[in-house]
Amino acid sequence: MSPLIFRLFWISLLFSFSTSALFSLQAQTLPKVSNRLEEFLEILRKAKGDERAGFYEMGLNSDHPLIYYHSLDWVIHQPHIRALPIMESRLRSRNLSPEAARLTHIGVLRLHFHTTNEELRLEYLKILLERENPHEIPELFHWIIQLYSALGSSGDLGELTILDGIKEFTKPLRFARERLQAQNPSKDLVLSYILTYRSPHREMRSWALERLSQIEDRRVATFLTRLHRESSLNYGLREWMKIQDALLKHQDRFSDLYPE
Repeated sequence: MSPLIFRLFWISLLFSFSTSALFSLQAQTLPKVSNRLEEFLEILRKAKGDERAGFYEMGLNSDHPLIYYHSLDWVIHQPHIRALPIMESRLRSRNLSPEAARLTHIGVLRLHFHTTNEELRLEYLKILLERENPHEIPELFHWIIQLYSALGSSGDLGELTILDGIKEFTKPLRFARERLQAQNPSKDLVLSYILTYRSPHREMRSWALERLSQIEDRRVATFLTRLHRESSLNYGLREWMKIQDALLKHQDRFSDLYPE
């Protein structure tokens, strides 16, 4: 069957059946019609919007491991919430390999984060820190640390101690703690982020610039303008580009702070 005919066949199914019926049918049919990742990728390349998302959902019902992993990666990073029932169903069926089940479990937890109300997301991460095993799913904990440091403040440092002593998390924990300390609600955040920009670590400087670019304050406009002017002489190209990007973002968001 040519890729074009195969694609048209699936499109006709998409528009001819209900979602639940389609999931049932695709689970039986997709592996039989095509077990080749190349054909699947070609179909995805030509599809757009909801049609493309539908093919990724089909991929989650595939028994072909490469198609499954490719689809899983896509729905996690979108994030594509509509895929949650399919992923949870695959976990309940217990017909996944141990590695596929492990990665699917990570994906389910990450997608549930995006279904959680924003004001409860930090608490959700705290629950994961206590409940999940960092030795079994370290990828999840790298993701948790990154988000935790974005959502929390200095009062949330204690929960991270559970990961102390695990070498893999030493560096991300150090940066997370620096970020949480900088986000002390009792501090002047503008001054705190400007001081953080003095860090010898590039990751912290980039983070401070991103935070500053989101604050409507004339001091930020003055700091970024001066930094951009000085950076053309004192910094490397990569650093200068990041400073310029932060300045342009701030100018775009808060143009009233900049004289014409």
